Amino acid sequence: MAGGRIARLEKEPTWENIADSINEDTAGRNEELVAFIEMLQCIDGPYTVMLDAPWGEGKTFFVKSAQCIMNALNGSQLLEADVHDSRISKVIEALSEHERPTFLALYFNAWENDDAEDPISALFAALASQLGQDYLTKQPELEKWLLKVVDAAVGAISPLKSCATDIHDVLSGKDLIEAYRQRAKLREAIASMAENGSLEVADRLVIFIDELDRCRPDFAVRLLEQVKSLFQSENIITVFSADSVQLSKAMAGVYGGGYASQRFLERFFDYRVTLPPCDSFRVVTGREFKTSTMSRFDELEIELLKSRELTPRDVMRLLPKFDGARRYAKRCLGRDNYFYDLCLADMVATCAFLPVLIFIQRENSELFRSITLGTDFDSLYEEGRKYPAFVDAVRESIGALRRNSPGNPSGPTEEEIERYVHDLCLVIFSPDASGEKVKSTRQKLGIYENSFPAEVYKALSFPIAQDDDA
Repeated sequence: MAGGRIARLEKEPTWENIADSINEDTAGRNEELVAFIEMLQCIDGPYTVMLDAPWGEGKTFFVKSAQCIMNALNGSQLLEADVHDSRISKVIEALSEHERPTFLALYFNAWENDDAEDPISALFAALASQLGQDYLTKQPELEKWLLKVVDAAVGAISPLKSCATDIHDVLSGKDLIEAYRQRAKLREAIASMAENGSLEVADRLVIFIDELDRCRPDFAVRLLEQVKSLFQSENIITVFSADSVQLSKAMAGVYGGGYASQRFLERFFDYRVTLPPCDSFRVVTGREFKTSTMSRFDELEIELLKSRELTPRDVMRLLPKFDGARRYAKRCLGRDNYFYDLCLADMVATCAFLPVLIFIQRENSELFRSITLGTDFDSLYEEGRKYPAFVDAVRESIGALRRNSPGNPSGPTEEEIERYVHDLCLVIFSPDASGEKVKSTRQKLGIYENSFPAEVYKALSFPIAQDDDA
């Protein structure tokens, strides 16, 4: 791959990033954040909420923000949450208008722990680790009850014997009684922790369980079932953050394809909150989405982005590719030509073909391969013709050719535009680059040198020059 080092694009939900995001309301979700926390403050446990949104829509950042704000309100300073930080003052002020219960808010990433044998044991071990020994030392009651929960959870793991030779013992009732006893002990330990331990620092305990839809299906189902049966204290509220569509598919994988998994899923939740879509472009770039430009490349990029419902994660992954293609187009055509003049085939290839190819690669790998391997010279036009900026770029290129050919002043027809795109695809992607057909097509299009490097057009890898700018 061309270019420099590669790093993850997602912004981590650290206290600094969360506080900055709230301060600028980058995602436009401060009102939803306040409303969500106020809803939790008005709930009596035991209660389970599902926060529902598609993958990549910012659920993790949202629940982490809620966790930080709730802990800042109780003064626990978990995750460095500071109620006096001026960046979160507007949210804190909105939540401080009424006297409401305080929460000790904890977070569990189910996906990171789905290799564990028992979900509930992994959950409480992770929560203990999240609190940290220094914090627990200052809260001896919470530490005592949390350790009791972990011990009880370990004792409750698979108490029933599974070996066929032990079937007599199972049927005799000894193991069944022990299983019930261990389960009851665990339920009592969880309730005691919520009612006694967490009251040192807050009125109630809220546990955010995130990324459930990305877990192994059997782990996800067992965690749902265990939380439903074990979290019975009036001081516990559980929030599952997931994509309900993907989670129901996971459940279908456990119970069978014909199972009404979406309906069955509802039995695990008391209330569903749908997280509204955010301004994905603003979340990623920190600025409003541009609506007008003099650049042909940018005009088509805008049309492509606006034609789709993209999550912040989608935009994070697309923009670096577009930025690389834009820099390449500027360097290839020259800055003046990039904005105003005509470079015929080069202009169409860089400012029309590349943006469309970026989306084809993202959405249809099979089609992308057939185009770039030179087995399909027509589908790029079928995709590109949906966008006026694409068609305009090709029309201008054909018009420039005709100005060099006196006697043909009329504008190009749709068939001529389609044929031009077909011919240019032949020149760029044909495996027989030195063949007579490619040579004659080059001459027809006014192309006299090979200006379409394979790494760019077949791999969408854009070399970086020292003088590149965004």
